[in-house]
Amino acid sequence: MHMSIRKIVNRAISEGCYLTGKAAHLVKREKLAYTCQRLAARHDHPRAQFELGKAYYLGIGTDREIVKGFRCLLRSARQGNPKAMLNIAAAYDVGRGAKQDPVQSFRWYERAAKAGEKEAYFEVARRYRDGIGVPRDLTEAEHWYLKANQGEKDRHSLSLAELYLQRAKESSEPAEDLYRAEYWISKAHASGRSEPKRSQEIWEQLQAELNRRRTEDGR
Repeated sequence: MHMSIRKIVNRAISEGCYLTGKAAHLVKREKLAYTCQRLAARHDHPRAQFELGKAYYLGIGTDREIVKGFRCLLRSARQGNPKAMLNIAAAYDVGRGAKQDPVQSFRWYERAAKAGEKEAYFEVARRYRDGIGVPRDLTEAEHWYLKANQGEKDRHSLSLAELYLQRAKESSEPAEDLYRAEYWISKAHASGRSEPKRSQEIWEQLQAELNRRRTEDGR
């Protein structure tokens, strides 16, 4: 019982420090914000660890210390904070605060995505498509691209078109994927997210693949 009461008190103190730090940040009192988040982080408050990590990364309210920032974010990520997972994945991707590691980067992006962090969906999809830090798997890439595109006003339509075109090129029965590639190019145009140069390149590749398949079928 005694330990339970101590935990409750520590949790209340850490939450109070965290909220005070957030309030201090809003009014631009960055040193106070840093001090409060550091106190909350000592009690393993995951969101305080995240805020402290950002403070160290950016040098807000304290000296800029990249390695300390990474360690704080990692502690937060290990406690289940999806935003921290996303940041750790990005850190491993470019080698910021830790050695560059594409496998660890993918693992943390995937953990963030499975925890519901929408920004991670696209990164997971891209890595499955290109085999970065994980064996190449176009079916998994399709799943995560479609998930990333939900509610994003067809932001990733061209990425889906590229994926289906790529899969069609490697398939003995490409008809359905070629149709899907054409569909997503059209969706990109309709949504105003066509990126003209990129869209034109995909369209030309699609037409070339269609012509190649027609020539093979005519033999």
